[in-house]
Amino acid sequence: GDLWALLRRQGALKPSVAVKYALDIA
Repeated sequence: GDLWALLRRQGALKPSVAVKYALDIA
């Protein structure tokens, strides 16, 4: 929940970073 919210906020500024995190988690 909080983690996803943080990723979404960071993703808004840096989509590439958010994608990298998502792939890392997956």
